[in-house]
Amino acid sequence: MWYKRTTRFFPILIYAAVFSNARFFLADTSGIASYLLAAVIVVTPILMAKEAGELMASALGRRIRLQAFTRLALVAGAAVMAFVFIEAALQLLSRLQDPAKRSGALNTLAMPAAWERRPVEIEGAKYAYYWHNILHVHNRDNMRLTGEFPRKRPGTFRVIALGDSLTYGYGIAQEDTYPSVLERELSRLFRIEVLNLGRARAQSEDVYKILQRHLPILHPDLVFYGVCLNDFLPSNVGEYASNRAYEVPLPYKEHFIRTTLTGKLLEKQYDALLMRWGLRVDFLTDILRDFGGYQTRFARDVKAMNAHVRSEGLPPVVAMVLDQFPTTKGKRYEIIQAAEKHLRDAGMRVVPGKYIRRNDGRTDWSVSPWEGHPNEKANRVFAHEIAEVLKDLPELRPYRRSQTTAGRLEATRHTSDPRAMPSQRLRADAAGSERTGRVAHAKERNGR
Repeated sequence: MWYKRTTRFFPILIYAAVFSNARFFLADTSGIASYLLAAVIVVTPILMAKEAGELMASALGRRIRLQAFTRLALVAGAAVMAFVFIEAALQLLSRLQDPAKRSGALNTLAMPAAWERRPVEIEGAKYAYYWHNILHVHNRDNMRLTGEFPRKRPGTFRVIALGDSLTYGYGIAQEDTYPSVLERELSRLFRIEVLNLGRARAQSEDVYKILQRHLPILHPDLVFYGVCLNDFLPSNVGEYASNRAYEVPLPYKEHFIRTTLTGKLLEKQYDALLMRWGLRVDFLTDILRDFGGYQTRFARDVKAMNAHVRSEGLPPVVAMVLDQFPTTKGKRYEIIQAAEKHLRDAGMRVVPGKYIRRNDGRTDWSVSPWEGHPNEKANRVFAHEIAEVLKDLPELRPYRRSQTTAGRLEATRHTSDPRAMPSQRLRADAAGSERTGRVAHAKERNGR
């Protein structure tokens, strides 16, 4: 009898060993493997409890079979295995999708595998990687170049573009960022260069520090500041989509969100649901409330920024609020108006946000459902708006090209890289924006 009771310990020990090993190896897995181990972690404690209960009953002289625990283990295992099949479907979907297509219903369910972040070694870069199948490089200042900026060319008007990740250009090629497009557009008429000093997660106080460090090194003739709505936030506080209220405290939740497509999708949908119900607030709400003195800090920083530039004998900073979700309604537009007011009060030249009114309600300016930064189309519109203001600045007139040189450059662009013909695309984007705006306003009037 004692021998039989002793052997009943073996299943418990086996289940405990399997449970312990599954927990140990979970952190090193991803995708389907994570859910398979999760099934083991869920089922084995139930089976251990069953065996322990039957062993205790046997020790008391009673012989019972706890079949309810067996059924519970089957149900729990089946529930977790359902996630295995969902994950497998999403993984298959991510590999079958065309990475060239940035939008579509399928892309909202799973990000194409080719878009995933892939580290790469690039000579002269502090670190580099592919994201959305686009090369991103960072120098030691986390700006988009390898090594250092070149020396200023004699007889060339130099502009430095300050900003955060919108200026850096996440999700798009370097030549499609608005500083690059702006340089190509203005180079038709002027001897000009535009340096991209965009740095991810740089808020207004960080931008001011970047300006202080690079102004005496780069010797610009003009400073441009591409303002992002999250520039109101404190340093090193990135844009947050919600305040994470009503979190569900599940074990290993962060692991599954980070390493599985199912976890990412569920987290995204749950957050969107709570936002629609008003149970979570985003950084826009906190800015309007002046939570933590957000607006006060921004106003102080831009005033100090422009004063520093003026003290160096340069013209006022030219600034523009960049937004890839143009709308004249709600919190975003209120913050845009507040930002423009603070910029004007600081003495900066503000590029008016006319493009927002022309493109009111557009939703096709972000890179993809998994990358919310401005896409190529948005960057071309930004560059066009900035160019319209810069080309009329008196400081730029001495650098105007002769008509012969300008014509030769234009002809060269027409026979070379199609990316180097921004003027036509800018005018086409602007014309399309005008048509979109007129159609939207006509529908609004008909709706009334």
